[in-house]
Amino acid sequence: MGFLQLIAATELAATYDSETRTLLLLAHGQAQSYTSGIHFTARTLHGGRGTFQLIGWVGPLGKGTTPYDHLQRFEHIEFPGAYVQIADAGHPGGVRVPVEVIPGAASAAVPAQEVRRISVGDIMELRAAVGTAGGATQFLEQDTSLLALESAGIQNPSGRPEIVWNLRGLKAGETHVKLVLNGGHPPIHTSRIVRVIIAN
Repeated sequence: MGFLQLIAATELAATYDSETRTLLLLAHGQAQSYTSGIHFTARTLHGGRGTFQLIGWVGPLGKGTTPYDHLQRFEHIEFPGAYVQIADAGHPGGVRVPVEVIPGAASAAVPAQEVRRISVGDIMELRAAVGTAGGATQFLEQDTSLLALESAGIQNPSGRPEIVWNLRGLKAGETHVKLVLNGGHPPIHTSRIVRVIIAN
């Protein structure tokens, strides 16, 4: 039987789309095996500041941890301010996460740049150069009903660091994976779309 509790995050980020009034929250980390249903919940919204919790169902307990990436949209809300407060297992009292304002970030349509074909059960590897913008967040969005994140990490082939994601095909279908580089100093926002076709 699982228990709903705060989940640990090694990285938290927030982006606000001023055109669509959408707040995007990102969490990345290592979750206790076995954890499911990781999501943000709005605990309170007061004083112009957003307060959220990163929670999930933990149990039955297994050995080790599993990497996760979670991106969640909160639509039709007012600008939350310069930061949002997010509570996770490492910061149960909450930690301030700066809000990056990017007009059109949530609604911009980006055409697919490449097509990958895999079979159910196969592992697909995606690579991206580590962002050069200081403090930039690099993350991946995928349909978790079709693709499962098996692992993510930084490799250093030929002296140039890359982020490598390994995704497993869960069932037949067609989907898109979005690789995003966001934030940093100076601010940057780029997206790479990969069309994925999964066959039986």
